[in-house]
Amino acid sequence: MSLTTFVHSTTARAEEVQSNFEFVGIGDLLPRGGSSLEPTTEVYDLGSDSYKWNNLFCGNVDIVNSVSTVDNTLWVLIGEHTCQTNTATVEFTGLNGDEDEEYLIYAYGVDSVTIQMNTITSFFTNGSQYIEWSNGVPNASRGSGLGALNLISANRRGFSRTLIKAKTGNDILVLSNRTQENASAITSRNSAVIYANNTTTVTTLKFGMKQTGTTIKIWSRQ
Repeated sequence: MSLTTFVHSTTARAEEVQSNFEFVGIGDLLPRGGSSLEPTTEVYDLGSDSYKWNNLFCGNVDIVNSVSTVDNTLWVLIGEHTCQTNTATVEFTGLNGDEDEEYLIYAYGVDSVTIQMNTITSFFTNGSQYIEWSNGVPNASRGSGLGALNLISANRRGFSRTLIKAKTGNDILVLSNRTQENASAITSRNSAVIYANNTTTVTTLKFGMKQTGTTIKIWSRQ
């Protein structure tokens, strides 16, 4: 299939230019421009700030550069890892707390998952506070001087969802919820941690795991 170039002061039969219109409804729809409608890349926009499309329905979306939203509600998956051996660590590097407002972390597996920021040994110098339900019985406590935060406790099977407010210039806030079980109890814990340091930029998150199959996923948004 080829395009016919229209030339000033010439005529053409309809069947001679039919291919020009078939490009709209058949096969790949490519951005085109110039006098001969040659394919272009990163030249034209689909919609604008004032005139927007409503819904996008597609099977897959491949983004080369970046994605942004008006209200910063878009989470972008930036890393995931499934532990292949017992007793392993994985460190996600290249993070940028100067740009990212938040990190969202899902962890699920068996027997102890911990998180540490920038490999700082005194991550939670200003303490942590939690409320926990174990078999329906509430309990609350607080601590300080933690080197790492437990996302899943030792000898437990569980799932945790952790949000890190990481924007440089503010104290770093960590909110974590986990649900886990062992032979004697099912527990659910909500934790809040403050790292009182508004100059440190989050660049790495390091996880410790003890069992094959434990999975970590991280999303970010700006």
